[in-house]
Amino acid sequence: MRSSVCPTGPRPNKRISECRIVAFQAAENFTCGDDPGRHVAAIQRYVDAGFDEVYISQIGPRYKDFFTAYGERILPRLRADDSETAS
Repeated sequence: MRSSVCPTGPRPNKRISECRIVAFQAAENFTCGDDPGRHVAAIQRYVDAGFDEVYISQIGPRYKDFFTAYGERILPRLRADDSETAS
């Protein structure tokens, strides 16, 4: 995989296209979008692997909306799954 730092050099158009490839590759490796099920499944993989802490981040300007939605739509589903397995 290429570095997340855009390459430098004398050909700016080539640099821009390489940066886009890196961004596209990053999107393939992170859970993105507004489907709560995808986020729950992604976090659940870490829980199933034994992690007891998972850090979530928002990339973009609407971080308050993101974390509000996470608190309302994703975390309750994970907590429900956790309470079912604890029973």
